Amino acid sequence: MNADTGGGKLPAAGRVRVRLAQNAADLAAMMALGRQLHAQSRFHGLVLDEVRLAEIGRRGLEDGNPGLLIAEHDGIAVGMAIVILGEYFFSPARTATVQLIYVAPTARGGPAAVKLLRALRAWARQNQAHDLHVNVTTGIDAARTDRFLRRMGFLQTGGNYVLEAVDG
Repeated sequence: MNADTGGGKLPAAGRVRVRLAQNAADLAAMMALGRQLHAQSRFHGLVLDEVRLAEIGRRGLEDGNPGLLIAEHDGIAVGMAIVILGEYFFSPARTATVQLIYVAPTARGGPAAVKLLRALRAWARQNQAHDLHVNVTTGIDAARTDRFLRRMGFLQTGGNYVLEAVDG
């Protein structure tokens, strides 16, 4: 699978399907998308540790936490999400936290993001999570992401703030 669609928009034919990652090929497709995400995000100046990513992928394939979701258009990876099941520090209630959700630029504006969020919601429900949290931290089109999440029924409960270069 390849996350690169040649730089253009996806053809109208075909459909987007979201599923759990199942094997090394899926992880490789997610790694390719992860490289795109890293290059486009505010994190682009930080080291991309592929060994670390591979370990997260291995854990996800072995025990399902984190949940690794992949969105495909006619067999080509166009989006992904990683979600972790945990508990609140003050309660044993389960919560699902989206570590990342990413759709390749060529697939933005299509059904991939909607289907990824629906799949994340189903994953959270299947894992008896009380709620599903999405934190927007990449700096990629935050205003558009906010509008999209609100349309999908998410409530804003705060914000993400960062103080970069805390050593300076």
